[in-house]
Amino acid sequence: MPKFSIIVPIYNVENYLAQCLASIRKQTFTDIEVLCVIDGSQDRSELIAEQFAMADDRFHVINKENGGLSSARNFGINHANGDILIFVDSDDEIEPQTCEVLARSFSMDDPEVVTYGGSINPPFFSDSWTENTLTTNDSFYEKFDVDVLFKEHSHPFAWRTALKRDFLERTGIQFDESVPFGEDQIFHFAIYPRAVRIKFISDKLYKYRVRRSGSLMATRMGSRGTKLHEHINIADKICADWNESGYLEQYKNELFSWITEFLVYDCIHMDEASSLELLAEIRQLFRTWFDENAIPSCFDRKANECASMLLRGSALSAVREHYLLGEKSRSRFIPSHKKQKETNVSTLSSQEIEMRAEWFAQDAASCARELELLSLELKSKN
Repeated sequence: MPKFSIIVPIYNVENYLAQCLASIRKQTFTDIEVLCVIDGSQDRSELIAEQFAMADDRFHVINKENGGLSSARNFGINHANGDILIFVDSDDEIEPQTCEVLARSFSMDDPEVVTYGGSINPPFFSDSWTENTLTTNDSFYEKFDVDVLFKEHSHPFAWRTALKRDFLERTGIQFDESVPFGEDQIFHFAIYPRAVRIKFISDKLYKYRVRRSGSLMATRMGSRGTKLHEHINIADKICADWNESGYLEQYKNELFSWITEFLVYDCIHMDEASSLELLAEIRQLFRTWFDENAIPSCFDRKANECASMLLRGSALSAVREHYLLGEKSRSRFIPSHKKQKETNVSTLSSQEIEMRAEWFAQDAASCARELELLSLELKSKN
């Protein structure tokens, strides 16, 4: 039985897959299995994965009908044999020492869950929110504490969390296949409260590729309305799970605070006509799971009043006017990455354009080089 099962969902990523799988193959800790889950891919991705499996018997290719990222991850979980599960998206990479560091972390404190840091690839697409989210502090929790979700940089992104396989088997937790986007949030809000011993390490072990054309994230970046509708669905599913499990009553104020930040900013910055339906959904969400007593004191007065107005059913225009009246309140309530998108608008210099073009050229060359090395290896075996 291997120490690690590394689950790689694969769908139409032929331009990046070789780099991803090569980074896994270069692990300094070698007791691993790699499950390449072909999720109905229609390009050369399966062929590339098969070549890695021919070159290295730790790699296994398993096929399934296309069902999306959550479905592919669950399929991998169900076929895993390792003690510890790691998720790697097929357009990303991991550092060579990833499994070695994680093996040491799991052996030291016997946690059920370990969350680690990451870096952004390419670095010039970095933003303050993503950089902050992927920067974790070294900390350890003997049992769940509300700080795990609301103070630590613990979520989203399931690919930066390793888990014991028997923990998932004991709890029955899997990824929600009914959610097309944001399944990582639901997954993290499910695992942390149920885990015994949770560990965060500051090591940046994951290389996250951002803004890949055709990626699931890229398809949802353009529509604020679509994103908000999906965020409402995510929040509702988290509330339903926490209500059923008894966490909602215990941590109602903290969850309300997080959901308000998660939803309200996008809603009040949409035009009145297009946001009426979404506002009705937010009101229904609040009224289903919360009451006015749930509005926590951790908000400043202005944001607190706006959340209360939404809960009571005030008109969106009134909420917007109240919310935007007073820069101090607004600056504290808007997440930093959203403020940055509004203010940091600049024109790239010719030098910056040339630098970025060079990075992408080297990235493409790296993928071609990994495929060439793999081909030569297979030829030498024959």
